[in-house]
Amino acid sequence: MSEPASRLPVGPLLALPAVWLGHAALTYAAASLYCLHGTLGGEVLGLLGMRLLVIAVSVAAAALFGAYLLRVVRPLRGSDDELARQFSIVAGLLSAGFLIYLVWWLVISQAVLACHR
Repeated sequence: MSEPASRLPVGPLLALPAVWLGHAALTYAAASLYCLHGTLGGEVLGLLGMRLLVIAVSVAAAALFGAYLLRVVRPLRGSDDELARQFSIVAGLLSAGFLIYLVWWLVISQAVLACHR
């Protein structure tokens, strides 16, 4: 019974929180450099550039989550193995939750100015 469990793609599942954390850290660091330190302000990266950077990072993270859904979760749903189907449900919910977070983050970050510069 342990044989099917060893074939489950646990590594990519564990990478999903790392992608989410990378997205949050990168966008927060960029906003901090822009707003608090003024490092990315002016000629380097204006407000439009900051917004485009947030959009680009979010689209890249969403592409990774979407690719995970299509390449890992989708094939497991049709499996004859009950454990693989349950794994696909959990992995799909986790990935969908991260995608919902990205949509929420994009709406909030584009609607509200990050700072008063």
